[in-house]
Amino acid sequence: MPAAAAPAADPRPFRGHRWYAGWSGLTNGALLARIAGAYDCFVTIDKNLPSQQAVAKLPFGVIILMARSNKVADVTPFARAIAAALPDIQPGQIVRLPTP
Repeated sequence: MPAAAAPAADPRPFRGHRWYAGWSGLTNGALLARIAGAYDCFVTIDKNLPSQQAVAKLPFGVIILMARSNKVADVTPFARAIAAALPDIQPGQIVRLPTP
């Protein structure tokens, strides 16, 4: 089963994917270490992540949402685009999703 770590939102569009949220207190390094080996993809709104971390070396893909905030109302519109990107994302790949 593909796995995705993602911001808290309605997980229904992601049936068949493991969904987790709640690591907000971790630093980027600790967060990425926890994701490695457990998830195939990390979904974030942190647009600076690629300049702060060596994303190309990560064992999972990264989807960056160009959302205003991590509020449910701001990230829910991305659900279909995230679901469409998940099957093809590769380790170390960054996919930026524009605001729908």
